[in-house]
Amino acid sequence: MARPSSPLPADVDRSGEPARTAARRLGRALRGAGRYWQDERRSGMLLAVAAVVAVVWASSPWRSGYESVWGHPAVLAGVGSIVPDVRGWVDDGAMTVFFLVVGLEIGRERHAGSLASWRRAVVPVAAAGGGMAGAALVYAAVVHGGAGARGWGVPMATDIALVAGAAAVLGDRVPAGLRLFLVTLAVADDVGSVAVLAVVSGTHLALVPLAVAAALAAVLVAGRRRWRSAWPVVLAVVPMWVALARGGVEPSLAGVLAPVCALMPDSRSARLSGPRLERVLHPVSALLVLPLFALANVGVDIRGPLLAAPGTVGVFAGVVVARMVGKPAGIVLAAFGGARAVRVHRPGRVGFSGLAGGSALAGAGFTVPLLFAAASFAGEPRLFAAARAGLLAGSIGSAALGAAILSARRRQELGASSSAPAPTAVPGAGSAGSAGS
Repeated sequence: MARPSSPLPADVDRSGEPARTAARRLGRALRGAGRYWQDERRSGMLLAVAAVVAVVWASSPWRSGYESVWGHPAVLAGVGSIVPDVRGWVDDGAMTVFFLVVGLEIGRERHAGSLASWRRAVVPVAAAGGGMAGAALVYAAVVHGGAGARGWGVPMATDIALVAGAAAVLGDRVPAGLRLFLVTLAVADDVGSVAVLAVVSGTHLALVPLAVAAALAAVLVAGRRRWRSAWPVVLAVVPMWVALARGGVEPSLAGVLAPVCALMPDSRSARLSGPRLERVLHPVSALLVLPLFALANVGVDIRGPLLAAPGTVGVFAGVVVARMVGKPAGIVLAAFGGARAVRVHRPGRVGFSGLAGGSALAGAGFTVPLLFAAASFAGEPRLFAAARAGLLAGSIGSAALGAAILSARRRQELGASSSAPAPTAVPGAGSAGSAGS
């Protein structure tokens, strides 16, 4: 017979038990979601579904609802001019979580991975610069004057979210070395493109907030040999984000800068080490941030005559050709040139076909290019709409081209491995092995 439970002493307080139980359940749910969504194919498919929903919604009779939801004012004191609406908080606020995950990965690789050598790190940075230059030059050549010539910066930037999503969908067709190469390239591309945007658009840079952000980065760098947990990064992201926003710089870059500056060691004794923080944030990024980003930004109305106004055809064609031809060509040339200069073989640990396919994937971009388009075609909604449609078409075409090249490369590798002759059996080896069993 079960012994009846004794009553609790009067001085035992169980008021916090429900909160602790809820916290444990939340932790188990996050760990389970992290294990499920660790397969990047699933998160990539979720991102693609969100992009399709955005296009369908924006092209439907309920388009006004799409614009009213994402354009709804959501101003916070101090950063209202940088993040004025819901879409801005998705792009500049929520995307900081994704950049933080990427920054943790890059920081770990720089500490004891494939980016630990400065010579290997130089190659993706040089490739990013080459891709930006190639895209701008090809766009200028296609448009060749007119009102659309001001948009030379529109096709320059890639989009780390779209590139990572496309690479995730392709799975093992994108080798691990190429995946890391593309992520590093995309981060360098974003930093460079935002810097160019700040210069050419006349954005006012506030030196005092930028000095605060630089001081925070210096503190993280100075203490990088002593950090034993991820808390310095977590605590530094928010003030660094505010400082960058008030300084006139893309605030979501704080998610990358903080972990890269800290270069946290992988300590088993750390209560919240870098790898553990990645596991906690990865499902948040895959399940919430990336789908919201696609839903808020990829909604283009594909109905009606988009290219009827003068100059719109040139802008559309210039963006598409620059994304699908100019940017991949610039990346390939700069990557091989940089690798040769610093004597690093095989950028991204792949050959020409693998790098060509990855460079084509890097043509997918939407976030920073839209900022360029808004600054370049302010007051000209038809040209802005043409640039936005060109970014969508160019991103889809770049992803399809990259997928085709990488899939053909993978099939060639599998065919070569299957046609390789089987190793010749050594006489007596089988009997010897049986005897020893």
